[in-house]
Amino acid sequence: MCHDPLLAVLAGKREIEEPLAGKSMLDRMELTPTGSPLTERYHKITYSTEALDELLVGICLEAHPRPPRQIVLDLDATDTPLHGQQEARFFHGYYHHSCYLPLYIFCGDHVLCARLSMETLRANQLRLYVSSLADVLVHALRRLGLRGTAWASAQVETIQWKLLKIAAQVRITARRIWIGYSGAYPWKPLFAAAWSALRC
Repeated sequence: MCHDPLLAVLAGKREIEEPLAGKSMLDRMELTPTGSPLTERYHKITYSTEALDELLVGICLEAHPRPPRQIVLDLDATDTPLHGQQEARFFHGYYHHSCYLPLYIFCGDHVLCARLSMETLRANQLRLYVSSLADVLVHALRRLGLRGTAWASAQVETIQWKLLKIAAQVRITARRIWIGYSGAYPWKPLFAAAWSALRC
């Protein structure tokens, strides 16, 4: 993945021949301790819990053209299976494995909050936020890009496999990066409709 030219383009790199950060470097970036000084070598990723929570609520509010007369909040704890001797793990009798048990608060399809119970586990909380924001982006794609199409109510997994994870040929020249999709791709009209809606 660190040599993927498309990821390099999305990351804004001008010299796409240079490798991106690998897994080990990203892990070190996630492990920034609370209060770490700016001079810390791997002080790269910090976050504000309050700002991220506010962002999730704001996205939910923006999705409603008019304030709803009533909302229903769904609180749900979901297991995150663990492998190895991770800090603060515990065996859950219902799920039959060691896990973390993050709490999610939903309003319909919208994630309002995602929280681990252990605040010292900042790296794991960061990963939980990242996965929650990925879910928010896919729901926004469905709501904005696929509105009025056959996939307007498609599940996240359907969108991932049929719209996002599709084969393409990448050709790099001195001046451009060419991306060629297969002419046999069966959902081209839906892809084009989403592309057009998101460009507006």
